[in-house]
Amino acid sequence: MAGMALLRNRNFALLFTGQGVSRLGDGLYVAVVSWLAWSLTHAVGAVAVVTIAANAPTFAVTLIGASFADRYDRRRLMTQSHHITIRLNHFISVRWA
Repeated sequence: MAGMALLRNRNFALLFTGQGVSRLGDGLYVAVVSWLAWSLTHAVGAVAVVTIAANAPTFAVTLIGASFADRYDRRRLMTQSHHITIRLNHFISVRWA
């Protein structure tokens, strides 16, 4: 199986694991924020607004990011985008902690 052969490559396995952890964190963030909206308001509309607000930037940035991925070095683009995400998450957590 070609998929298992890829996981034997150390660099690919690290990338695959890191992306999996990152996607898990993104999913947990949306779930927890939606749960918080429900806990505070008990309104389905508030949960819908929070869910849309949490996912809309991803949709918009994906459209823009796809054009960048075609033009620039993908490895550098990916590491820079992760660094930006880390900095933003740190800023948000420190600012509103």
